[in-house]
Amino acid sequence: MMLLRSEGSGGRKLVNALEVRHLVNRVAQTKLHNVTINSKMHARQQATEFRKYGLIISSHSSQLKHLAIACPCTIVVEINAMDGTRGPFSVGLQHRKIVYVQSANHTPETYGRRIDLGSVQALQFRALRGLDIFVNLTRLEIDLQSAINRHRSIGCQVF
Repeated sequence: MMLLRSEGSGGRKLVNALEVRHLVNRVAQTKLHNVTINSKMHARQQATEFRKYGLIISSHSSQLKHLAIACPCTIVVEINAMDGTRGPFSVGLQHRKIVYVQSANHTPETYGRRIDLGSVQALQFRALRGLDIFVNLTRLEIDLQSAINRHRSIGCQVF
């Protein structure tokens, strides 16, 4: 699934989502379904959506907290413009054979808006967090292939 944000702080939309879809189809031989999880859905509905898919592609989103109930052997690639030093949604997933990869340092899309850069830390964790993302397809392909290889190395054979 491609997890899409519909609420919360900032858009964090993948600007070149169509190219991301083509890349995932080529590398993982699977099509991505758009899935939106929002606060109007019951917890059971949210859980059901996360348990349907063995591959999750998403920008940084609090909805990734649902990985706690994702199926074993799920591959998760979180795409963001941040530096990748924080992975709050990856905690404990290895115990459930969930492969989590943070594909970091993609290009933030400002659409000509001025960003208050402030300190380097502010740039990394505040300003970049809410922007849309232009995905570097080469970087994503490397990260996705790495996730698939890790997936297979731990005994999962979904992809």
